[in-house]
Amino acid sequence: MSQYKMPPEARQPAKTRRKGVSLKWKITGAWVGLILLFGLLVAAAGGQIMTWALRRQVEQRASTIATNFSDAATGLVIGRKPLELNALISKYALLDGVAYISVRDGKDKVLAQSPASSSVEFEEMPAGDQPGSIQQRRAKFSEKNVYDTRVPLLGGQAGSVHVGLWEEAVHGELEQALLLLIGAIAVAMFLAMVLSILLARKLTRPILHLTQAADLMSKGDLDTPISMNRRDEMGDLARALERMRSSLKAAMVRLARDRSAKPETSEQREKDGQTQAREIRVSRIGAAILCLLGTLSSASAAPAGAAPEQRQQKIVVAYSGLSGSQLPAWVAYEKGFFRKGGLDATLLFVEGGAKAVQTLISGEVAFAQIGGFSVLESRLQGSDVVIIAGFLNTMDYQLIVSRNITEPEQLKGKSVAVSRFGSSSDFAMRYALEKYGLKPNSDVTLVQIGSQPARLAALQAGKIQGAMMAVPHTLQAKKSGLNVLADLQMLGLEYQHTGLAATGTLIKTQPDLARDVVKALVEAIHYLKTHRKDSLEILAKYLKTNDVESLEETYEAVGLNLIAERPYPTLRGIRVMLREMAPKYAKALAARPDQFVNLSFVQELDRSLFIDRLYQSRAIVPAGERPNPPTALAISQRKAAGRTSGDPSRASAGDPGRAQDYTVKTGDSLARLAEKFYGSAHHWRKIYLANAGTMKNPNQIHVGQKVLIPAAETTERGRSALNMK
Repeated sequence: MSQYKMPPEARQPAKTRRKGVSLKWKITGAWVGLILLFGLLVAAAGGQIMTWALRRQVEQRASTIATNFSDAATGLVIGRKPLELNALISKYALLDGVAYISVRDGKDKVLAQSPASSSVEFEEMPAGDQPGSIQQRRAKFSEKNVYDTRVPLLGGQAGSVHVGLWEEAVHGELEQALLLLIGAIAVAMFLAMVLSILLARKLTRPILHLTQAADLMSKGDLDTPISMNRRDEMGDLARALERMRSSLKAAMVRLARDRSAKPETSEQREKDGQTQAREIRVSRIGAAILCLLGTLSSASAAPAGAAPEQRQQKIVVAYSGLSGSQLPAWVAYEKGFFRKGGLDATLLFVEGGAKAVQTLISGEVAFAQIGGFSVLESRLQGSDVVIIAGFLNTMDYQLIVSRNITEPEQLKGKSVAVSRFGSSSDFAMRYALEKYGLKPNSDVTLVQIGSQPARLAALQAGKIQGAMMAVPHTLQAKKSGLNVLADLQMLGLEYQHTGLAATGTLIKTQPDLARDVVKALVEAIHYLKTHRKDSLEILAKYLKTNDVESLEETYEAVGLNLIAERPYPTLRGIRVMLREMAPKYAKALAARPDQFVNLSFVQELDRSLFIDRLYQSRAIVPAGERPNPPTALAISQRKAAGRTSGDPSRASAGDPGRAQDYTVKTGDSLARLAEKFYGSAHHWRKIYLANAGTMKNPNQIHVGQKVLIPAAETTERGRSALNMK
């Protein structure tokens, strides 16, 4: 190379860089401008939203304090315990922002109050005020503005509770929240600016490095290697330039060796110089083209050097409640069934079905474990959200009655309680009464009391004779000696309580993802039904309780009895819900249940016998857990147990070849009894025919009822009767 002379045009210094703003600062400026604009918009919108939200929050807080106080005070008012009631008022009066608390009877006479609260000056009651409903209005107390919330006791029959919150406390919270919002936005904008500068430097550094390398090559420096240890398009471009540098250097060496081997004339030297100049110009053009192609491809293509490793797909799954009906998603996450299916899942608690549906529509979450009512409502309003699996296809309510009531007919002329008219407990109560042939508000009086503790207190005090209670509050009712007359499942109610929802867009574009999620949840259902200890631990973690009896009650009633092994959504239940929604949504009556579901994923698992294999073999669990496979003896014992009575004594249930008596328990239905004694739910008519003299309707059995279970073998006459039926 020492004998090679660079042509004059190649020895010229590189052109001076054009003055102007560099690419790095252009990128930084664009990002900073966008961040500033976005920050200002967020600050303006956030201030307005925060103002509205905080005012709404204080109203909700006042309502919550008043409702909680009324629930706690109901039993004291009914029991006429003024000392304990005054102590309770003193306790609640210490809460931040509380101005006064007053308890009044049905004639607005003060029963108990915090000091001097009788001097409150109320504004005029809003139009359409109902004594049995919650009302909020502004008032004057000690010459200051307050928010007054009135909550009725026992539907207004026992009086009402007034709770006042200082308005100035609201303003203080508002100012503090706005300052925090502005500070958070400022910090976020500063961090975003710093990140934009770092990002711009990271993007432009390899481009500058390759530009300098190409410039050195254009000056004839073919000895400096081009090194860039990257596995993306920039790395490919650097390796291409390095190959070109090596080729040019080898060509220059050969050219110098050929020249030294023979004498050169002036004509030959001029010709060689022109050839070398052309080669150098070609190298500069090639380097520029490679740089341009590398820059364009880096913005549009995936990394070429990425390792072909299998990565888990990230998804977010929402759940909208803290109850046993949410067990499938909790178990799938905690026991690794999502990971087993190639999914890197994150669980997100979104309180309330309506909010969970919004996160689905916005794309914040991919799937949501929510109540069917919210999906139906959203679908009727025009969204594409559908239910792809049904976990709880009935309600988990039980009808709790007084100690002296053992038959449904004994409720005639009595009073029963629900939380609020129009609520789920109200629907459940009306459904149960109608199934037993009782007319709500005619044969039986319905009153709205509020929370389940308040309903239980009224029931224990004898003010009412029945109430709808959900698990695990039913345990406390049973401990106090109250009777369980029935649950909604034994009355044949199908209702899409909880299911898995996704958008139609996601199902269409990513069917494999939906299939993997449903499969993971099916495996989780099998696991929770076959691994009691682990399922109870998961329940305790998410419900944040160590009450063993409550956890057992929830696991037994919901996990084992209500969550379906084959999680099909219930079309009959959706039809019931659509009829319930018809007064509010005109489209509900004309809608078909199959418009709100997609059964394909559960059907695929069912038809492939995947679910059958789960329950016929050892538990399918993630790697690392090795449950002991059941022995042949254990399998035979489990099959035998399926044909026996639910009676703990099992004295006469061991022989299905003869008729026997059975006492109905919570969770029973004729279909469940047929499956237990005969191995198939389709034989429920056999039990119904055997009890036709005492059973009015197959859906109207109640706890404690005596039922005759006929022998497994039927006569030809019996078979004919069944076929005719």
